[in-house]
Amino acid sequence: VNAETIMRTRRSSTTLHWAACACALNTLGAVVVALLLLAFFAITGPRADGELWFTAGASDAERVLHGEWWRTVTALTLHADSAHVFSNVGIGTFVIAAVMRSEGVGFGSALVLASGSAGNLVNAWVHQTLHRSVGFSTAVFGAIGILGGLAFADARRHIKPRSPAWTALAGTLALLALLGMSEKGSVDVLALVFGTVAGLGVGSLSAWLQARPKNSSGQWFAGTGALAAVFTSWWIALS
Repeated sequence: VNAETIMRTRRSSTTLHWAACACALNTLGAVVVALLLLAFFAITGPRADGELWFTAGASDAERVLHGEWWRTVTALTLHADSAHVFSNVGIGTFVIAAVMRSEGVGFGSALVLASGSAGNLVNAWVHQTLHRSVGFSTAVFGAIGILGGLAFADARRHIKPRSPAWTALAGTLALLALLGMSEKGSVDVLALVFGTVAGLGVGSLSAWLQARPKNSSGQWFAGTGALAAVFTSWWIALS
């Protein structure tokens, strides 16, 4: 065994080590998001017991359109009951981890939050009045849309035939239909659709602009910004 072979083996081992660390970090990031949602549900309780929180933070279409933009963010953190929050956490952990693997923990979190709040904004605009919605599912389906948008942009950038790119979009819409139909109870289908569409746009734009931060400080900045947006939105809602 010569020195070149030894060095190649060491480089390969180092690459695998860092890849495993990155995968674990991304999974941990998604788990932290899930735990924060569960912890906040423990504080607010279900809709029946948390009138203060739901009155202040639900995405009320009329109020959103009259300038209460923060509701598009705060509504993502509220859940009607335990089944609602656990279903969102169960699906969301996997898809958000996938977004974080692609875009990083901090920037991935910011993209998911942006797609979820954008979905709520469009949903409010469509309903105009007499509509209130809560739940992280808009952001979860936004994350699914982000993955589809990233795949679409990647296919368009590297593969000459158009079909692979459109296949990524078709797969995203098929997953939306499958998971949307699997939801039970009162489901705001339009919120899921708009979250997915917003995610497709956010993911495609991020990929085309190559917006992912290239260093850890950029990831920290994006993640801190996302967390600050949630805290600020609730501070305004409760003030």
